[in-house]
Amino acid sequence: MRAFLIEDEPVAQWILEDLLREVAPRIEICGKAGTVTEAVAWFEHNQADLVFMDVELADGNCFDILAETEIRGQIIMITAYDHYAYQAFQNGTVDYLLKPIEAEDLRRAIARCLAREHGTDTASLLSALSEAGIGTDRIYKKRILVPLGGKIHPVRTEDIAYFVSEASTTYLVTSTGTRLLLGDPLDVIEERMDPDRFFRISRECIVSRSSIRRIDPLPGNRYRLTTEPPLSSDALVSRRRSGAFSQWWSA
Repeated sequence: MRAFLIEDEPVAQWILEDLLREVAPRIEICGKAGTVTEAVAWFEHNQADLVFMDVELADGNCFDILAETEIRGQIIMITAYDHYAYQAFQNGTVDYLLKPIEAEDLRRAIARCLAREHGTDTASLLSALSEAGIGTDRIYKKRILVPLGGKIHPVRTEDIAYFVSEASTTYLVTSTGTRLLLGDPLDVIEERMDPDRFFRISRECIVSRSSIRRIDPLPGNRYRLTTEPPLSSDALVSRRRSGAFSQWWSA
């Protein structure tokens, strides 16, 4: 049996591969994709028996993949959005795994797929996803998976104060001041975060609305922010982003 993995977080992809080797060593991983574009291109010339598909990707979401290509295998969706997963997947067209993935849940999902005679009914799945509120609108991260102490820890986005880039290294800082190393650059992170809650004030920093305690206007139409926890460097909104920041903050 062949499996194709669609997951844009390197850590999450590694976890899934490792769990697959543990619970289903006979399954061959025949390919991987991290974006909608890569997945659609792969399915133009290939198929797999099992498709593990993350709901949210850097350049779109699962809805885009299903709308643009035919998938004849069984689909197991991976999601951090338990508030709509039940509604979306109870129609029997697909199984789903809630992040962080547990080995027993993965084993059960694979077993349920193997018990079916036919592949996923993509049309029914698209309808269910649409009814559950998953459409062409962007879906933003609710959790970030972070490697720490040899384990993977999910951090809720509501607990994130800001992201900073220092010497080509990206860090996540929580509202309690915990500093965690990330593998993705700020450009990728910016695409994944809800723009109502997060704003990129400069090339080096993305702040959450909840972390801002004070805004001081500066000459030249710029702003200095006071955040909690405090940023290690001066929290200046770049001149190029000042106008957009003013609109974002007042929205």
